[in-house]
Amino acid sequence: MARQLRLRDEDGKLISKPKSEKAPAKKAAANRVRATGARKTGNATLVGKTKVSAKLLKGQATQLASEASPVRYLGMKQSKVPARLSQLVANGLPTRTADYLAGNLDVPVAEFTAKYVHIPKQTMARRKHAGKFNVDESDRVARFARLLKHTTDLMEGDQAAAIHWLKSPQILLENQTPLEYARTETGVAEVQQLIGRLEAGVYS
Repeated sequence: MARQLRLRDEDGKLISKPKSEKAPAKKAAANRVRATGARKTGNATLVGKTKVSAKLLKGQATQLASEASPVRYLGMKQSKVPARLSQLVANGLPTRTADYLAGNLDVPVAEFTAKYVHIPKQTMARRKHAGKFNVDESDRVARFARLLKHTTDLMEGDQAAAIHWLKSPQILLENQTPLEYARTETGVAEVQQLIGRLEAGVYS
């Protein structure tokens, strides 16, 4: 059996072994686990009595991030709003979101609300007075926030290139621009399909 070496100083007194620097970090991690009511078991985490894999937890976080990211194109800080855009739509989007999104799309606000969101001028005046859109109108506004997010992802984060593409006629969209084609629910679905094909490298 190997003998354990013990250090002594110049006077022959034993030098105490320094404590591990990793101990505080381990203790802090343990405290975080106890605070959430979770505990590690191999590559999984127990939350209560439910075993949840780390991969699943990461997937759920990614899904929430994907839902939340279009919110930034509406001028709403994500830290102060619900994570899911669908919940914001159900509650009615503030009318200022149309102004902000129109700016992001480089489209005049009046044109955006009338031509793309299908809200007549008089109705828009009433909505501004109330401060928010109804659910159907909010859903149409959110449609373009999602589309801008998806197109910007296609362009690897280049929003200027995304806007240029959205305003350029596409042969596969009957020579209409994606922005014009997305004025209906069916149209936006076809634009999203086209973006998906381009992401996969299918150009025809």
